[in-house]
Amino acid sequence: MKQTWILGVALAVFLGAASAAAQHAGPADRTPGGRGNCTEALVAALGLTSDQQTALDTLRTQTGDAISAIVTQERALHDQIETALSAASPDRCAIGDLVISGYQLRQQIAAIVTSAEAAFVASLTADQKTKYTAFLAANPGCSAVPSRPAGPPAG
Repeated sequence: MKQTWILGVALAVFLGAASAAAQHAGPADRTPGGRGNCTEALVAALGLTSDQQTALDTLRTQTGDAISAIVTQERALHDQIETALSAASPDRCAIGDLVISGYQLRQQIAAIVTSAEAAFVASLTADQKTKYTAFLAANPGCSAVPSRPAGPPAG
């Protein structure tokens, strides 16, 4: 009974994280609640030059491409978990291993985003860095580098 409870908690954590991540698709393109355009607000708030905007677009594309492959793996893993759970006698250890694999994929995404965000910040002037910190505080869903590729939420 205790193993079933642990499995249920692990699955709930995995599915909750997957659901939250799916709803978080493309934050650089919209503000929380769908109000406005984060990219335009970011460019205006920081006074990004056209070269900086081009570099940011390139960084976002590269980051999105890297993340997209991992998101595809994550979705396939979620399907494997669903299949394993629907088995007549679910293998708790195998399911746990799949959940751990999902966690590792999310860690990879976080590392890619953190690296890209650091590269963006490094490209800013000191004044722009200060403005960016204030911009993020006022617009928490509008970071320069989205944590998921832009597009429709996963479902």
